[in-house]
Amino acid sequence: MRKEVVDKEIFDRIMRCYNIYFNNLYELVNYIETTPIAPSWEHCNLASSRRGLKCFNFTGTNSLEEAIDLCLSPSLEMELSYLENLKYFVNEIKVLAKQRRMIDHFYGGTVSVSKYLYGNPRCMKKIQRIQEYPSIKIYLNCGYSANEIKEYVFLRGMCVIIFVEWLELLGFKVDFNFFELSVCMNEISYVNVTLKKTGELLDIRNTYFPICHPSFLRRLIFAIQERTNYRLDWSCGYGTVPYDDLIKEFLSLDQNSIVINDFSFVRYYSKSDIVSIKNSMIAFLEQYNIEQMLGNKNIDNLKILKKNLEKK
Repeated sequence: MRKEVVDKEIFDRIMRCYNIYFNNLYELVNYIETTPIAPSWEHCNLASSRRGLKCFNFTGTNSLEEAIDLCLSPSLEMELSYLENLKYFVNEIKVLAKQRRMIDHFYGGTVSVSKYLYGNPRCMKKIQRIQEYPSIKIYLNCGYSANEIKEYVFLRGMCVIIFVEWLELLGFKVDFNFFELSVCMNEISYVNVTLKKTGELLDIRNTYFPICHPSFLRRLIFAIQERTNYRLDWSCGYGTVPYDDLIKEFLSLDQNSIVINDFSFVRYYSKSDIVSIKNSMIAFLEQYNIEQMLGNKNIDNLKILKKNLEKK
């Protein structure tokens, strides 16, 4: 974990930035559990700890403690629904990679103990991937307004995970950056959690809660803010979500980076998760400049993906 307070010039304006970087979700939870409430928040009605039916409808959990438990170990009911939908789409997009040359790659994750004891360097989990292309950086801001409903949060998260899996199957190395960035006048709150570095496998199970559940923002991120001693008063609203341009300037992004900062591509149909995800994915691919990043060799793959998603 790394924590810093720095002044940064953004669009000719000096902003005081409160930045926290976590290597994993366990570090984030440990920080919340071991760090006291900041003096500037001690007399506030803390949003992360509120209870009651209205708060449950807003956050999806009854307490901060329940949100922490779900972050470290998602409930079976939530996990089954999430994994069933994800499995359906992953199986669909795997067809695109079968016609290309496959290459063996070995990653940390699942260890063969017998091979490790004999000193075999290739004792780690093996996956197959196709010929490799340049890296693509994806930045997902988990911050959003109080008006967004939990179904939208779930659908946006599903689209991003499916997109990451599809890029990996095509052979791209994906650097997946998950963060929360909010602004209050001339102050910025920035929390970064590493979910996947370039060359690593995406841990699908552990991505559910931070990406698809509203309690990650409305309890855990709020709890982190409540442990930050800002100069200004953040207690009314916990800051606002900035525009894409400010995020790109803050993160110093290049043209091979995608910032996902809103819900404009989400298409929600209450009777079917599958239909909602398909239509949201189609809108997602149209909204972002995917063609330029993929290059001419993969335009056909993008067309095939869109065609498959449009099937009823």
